[in-house]
Amino acid sequence: MSYRMSLVASVIIDCLKHLSMVHTFSIVDPTVRFHQLANEALFDTFRLNEPELLRYSYFRFLEVNDTEDIYREHLQKARSTARTILLFTNGKLTRQLLLLARDAGMCNGDYVYITVELFESESWGILDYRSDDGRNKEAREAFTSLLVISLVSGHTMYWDSFSASFAATARSTYNYSGTGPEDKGAFRMDPMVTAYFDSVVLYANALRRVQSIGQSLRNSSLVLGEMRDRTYTSPLTTEIIMNKDGDRLITYGMYEILFNGQFEAVTELNLTTGSVHYITNISWNGHPQPVDVPFCGYLGNDPKCTHKSRTGVIVGVVLVLLGITFAIIAANLYMSVFFGL
Repeated sequence: MSYRMSLVASVIIDCLKHLSMVHTFSIVDPTVRFHQLANEALFDTFRLNEPELLRYSYFRFLEVNDTEDIYREHLQKARSTARTILLFTNGKLTRQLLLLARDAGMCNGDYVYITVELFESESWGILDYRSDDGRNKEAREAFTSLLVISLVSGHTMYWDSFSASFAATARSTYNYSGTGPEDKGAFRMDPMVTAYFDSVVLYANALRRVQSIGQSLRNSSLVLGEMRDRTYTSPLTTEIIMNKDGDRLITYGMYEILFNGQFEAVTELNLTTGSVHYITNISWNGHPQPVDVPFCGYLGNDPKCTHKSRTGVIVGVVLVLLGITFAIIAANLYMSVFFGL
């Protein structure tokens, strides 16, 4: 399992095009290196290849000491300028932002939220609507507005036995006591483990091919050459597909979250073939698909966004006129009393 940030950016853009969305608002947590790099890759791809997406995109960067009031300001800006909100944030912060969006009435089918969780990892916080703040019901409702981009990894018939063996070794040899999600109570094998396993499989296959043609295993150029533009079978993850540059080609999936909290795959983007596999239509949980028209209109002058400011201007003008009128009356009274005019 491997990934390049430029490919992650390409997947996000493919998802936006699939949804026919152009107006985006990105909220970025730069304290997590993965999210910072993913956002930078997206911005660079916008700039180089997608000028229209760049034109209608906004980026806001969070800081460590930001309060919920700051988060609300970002969401209000997103409300008026975009329909797609990209959350480059860890699992806990994503939940917090979605709850604030729900409280602001922005989780009723009018907006779509997209986040990236390539696989479950404590390094960027596991995405989960559950917490101990007593708002799990509201969070679960808010999560139905969220689409998640993840890696799609195939499992062979040997996966379960390997996972059980790995768990036993981790506990007996390294005193590891970790478990999986609370509702399953099972050992959750980190994807980095299978990535390391597949790298050994890749290397072993390259050595075997070099040996089969009667060449020296010390010839590093030949060994590396057998790791490029090749497809090998993995005992765990079905296939190891390498491109001509030596990068592993993988499939990304876009998932929606149902009312029961379960993830359901709706689209798979195969970067090996460049194809998009539509598994099922996005349900939008009973709502129509959001329309890519900003809340305040394309020019920000929709009456529902400007009537308050216009009302304020009118009130201000009226107050000024009343002040001038009272000043004139007071001056006349003063002159008539003291000077008999």
